[in-house]
Amino acid sequence: MFQFNRHCFGVTCSPFVLAATVKTHINDYKIKYPEAYGMLNESLYVDDLFFGSSTVQKAFKLSSDSVSILKEANMNMRKFDTNSAELKNLCRNSNPLIEINENSDSYLKVLGLVWNNSDDALGLDLRSLLSNLNDKECTKRNVLHTAAKLFDPSGFVSPFLIRIKCLMQELWQLGVREKYWILKARQTIKSLLKKCIICKRFNSNPGNQVIAPLSDVHVTESPPFSVVEIDFAGRFFVKDSDAKQYILLITCAVTRSVHLELVGNMTTDTFLLAFRRFIARRGLCSLVISDNARTFKRAELELQQMWKVLNHAEICC
Repeated sequence: MFQFNRHCFGVTCSPFVLAATVKTHINDYKIKYPEAYGMLNESLYVDDLFFGSSTVQKAFKLSSDSVSILKEANMNMRKFDTNSAELKNLCRNSNPLIEINENSDSYLKVLGLVWNNSDDALGLDLRSLLSNLNDKECTKRNVLHTAAKLFDPSGFVSPFLIRIKCLMQELWQLGVREKYWILKARQTIKSLLKKCIICKRFNSNPGNQVIAPLSDVHVTESPPFSVVEIDFAGRFFVKDSDAKQYILLITCAVTRSVHLELVGNMTTDTFLLAFRRFIARRGLCSLVISDNARTFKRAELELQQMWKVLNHAEICC
């Protein structure tokens, strides 16, 4: 296994690692050189710096500070160029660290554009583009290849590039709309769609569950706990006891209020005692609704027998 001692340029992550390294380094000079930090943070594209200033002195200070900042990381800025002869002379005579591009002519390539530093004008060199169009057949592939030659990260010629992108879109749409006659196409497509499990899953209609209407006792106004529904829940463990416990759940059918009673088991006697405590606190019920559990069915029989005894003529008198 080998380890790089320097940043390797040419792999997929290289531009990101370079940008992250530069931003991490210049962040230490944010307070000492605020203007140079802002320039390096916003106007540095990979290894090209493209910036301007309103005065010669300010441009010289930005250049000197940026060279000092990057030199601390052994990154030497070179090939400075400008449209100001005064700024060039100032850099030559005042700061030997600023390396001037002495061999450049008046036309320089800057981020895909041509900069005429004599007239301070930006333009686009279309010679290779036109020769590429004249020499090759007009196909979608060649049009895409020609459009890829236009490199403009600064967005200087975006109004022109958007027309090329629109042209590419129209070419692709025209290619989709070309008509071909396929024998038994409809039957073939239907047969494939019927066999496609994914298509069936996404094209199937969702099931509609029929919700039963609420009974009259649920929507008729009545005092709380006049109509109740009962059931057991559990089992549970409580503090200071190893025995299993259950909860008698009593809900009001109208207000949906809840009353809970802790019970030790689900026998009929235990239920009747818990139900008696509930009645003592909430009052008598006009209707009790439950499932067909044995406890509730047995409790119903005992309550009926008790009611018969209470309604006996001798007892009533």
